[in-house]
Amino acid sequence: MPDGVGVKSYLYTGLIRQLRSLNHEVQVLHDLNPAVIREVKSVQKVDFKEIKYTRFLEPLSVRFMREVACLARLSLFSKIENNKTIILNWMPNKRTLAKKLFYFFVELIAKNIKTPGGIDAIDKTITIKLENSQGTKYYKKLFSNHRPDLIFCTHQRVPEAVFPIIAAQKLGIATATTIFSWDNLPKARLNIRCDYYFVWSLYMKNEFLKFYPDIKETSIIVSGTPQFNFYRDKDLLIDRENFAQRFGLDASKYWICFSGDDHVTSPHDPIYLEDIAESLSKMDDVQILFREVPTESISRYQNVLEKYKNIFHVSPEWEKSTNWVKAWPRYSDLGIMSSLAAHCLAVCNIGSTMAHDFAVNDKPCFFINYDVPNNGIWTVKNIYQFQHFRSMGNLDAVGWIQSREDWYKKMQELILHPTHVAKERRAWYQKVNAFEVLGGIGQYVEKLTHLNSKK
Repeated sequence: MPDGVGVKSYLYTGLIRQLRSLNHEVQVLHDLNPAVIREVKSVQKVDFKEIKYTRFLEPLSVRFMREVACLARLSLFSKIENNKTIILNWMPNKRTLAKKLFYFFVELIAKNIKTPGGIDAIDKTITIKLENSQGTKYYKKLFSNHRPDLIFCTHQRVPEAVFPIIAAQKLGIATATTIFSWDNLPKARLNIRCDYYFVWSLYMKNEFLKFYPDIKETSIIVSGTPQFNFYRDKDLLIDRENFAQRFGLDASKYWICFSGDDHVTSPHDPIYLEDIAESLSKMDDVQILFREVPTESISRYQNVLEKYKNIFHVSPEWEKSTNWVKAWPRYSDLGIMSSLAAHCLAVCNIGSTMAHDFAVNDKPCFFINYDVPNNGIWTVKNIYQFQHFRSMGNLDAVGWIQSREDWYKKMQELILHPTHVAKERRAWYQKVNAFEVLGGIGQYVEKLTHLNSKK
């Protein structure tokens, strides 16, 4: 487990408990805060062995090749899909002279690599260079002592995770990873190569085969993702009266959730929050429940929260960190999320995965689709052109807020006719994530354990 964001999906789900009930031994390789593990063992009522995850930095030459391969892939994907927004995922940090020079040469070389074969050659060179690295030697020794049957990595994007994966492969140990989010594949950050890949849906599998033709179809396993499974757990739900008391709400009023994005995805979220608050200020029977993205503070929203009394802050219960891989959710946050989706009429945001969180409870999402004045180079016009939104197709999957003036009208329509908005939201959710259709956590465990016998 190379980061804390997978805690919710892979430690709080009962995955380990089910594996243990089938007499499998589970060992968690991590460097998380010990408080995470104490909480997991407490709420799941399960014990498991822990192994210290030691991080090794990749050599500068490897990082250079990885960045070249990423940019070359983004350019190739952009042409394959005829989608210019794919290249917008290239956001290098050029804040210092050294980094400016580094990325100057990355971009110079990447533009001359135009075929999948050329990119694959870079990937193979990276693997060869890392096979005899200090990190790989360390994990070969570690796994030689522990002799696991399967290494399952909970995030395909973390570069340092490559060392244990290569070490396992050199020892003949089966390796698997999961594509962490529904928007990850077009971003060209498949930083670790495994024997097997767990994907959310058949749609994602087909996307995988198109973007990575070198990976065999038999290596891609349609499993769904456990991250939405909590909405089915009634024990997590906080009843409406208690939820209202906890956050200073009026249980007799309509609740609408506004979920914030990170500052890169939606830098103008505070303005959108002010727009909805101002537009609904005369609707005395409506309260706006604001939840920020868990890995960021509310500092940029502070003025708006203080100004509008119809906004109620429902804060995520996460342990935050300056290093995003160290941030992790408290188990109590699952109850907050479940209750928001159960008790709110809808959720509003800029293209967030929260559309799917609410769809589990058959609640609609409104996507904001207008620019604010003097918005700089950022524009909402790019957001819904991102590749993962093509999964929506022609489905009536979300409602749309097309202007500042739309807020009042659309929220009134929502209150009067809640079933008229985003009628095919569940169809989109099931197209993106096949977890429930396939059989939930039980089938996930079955697919994991089957890999042992296959190897």
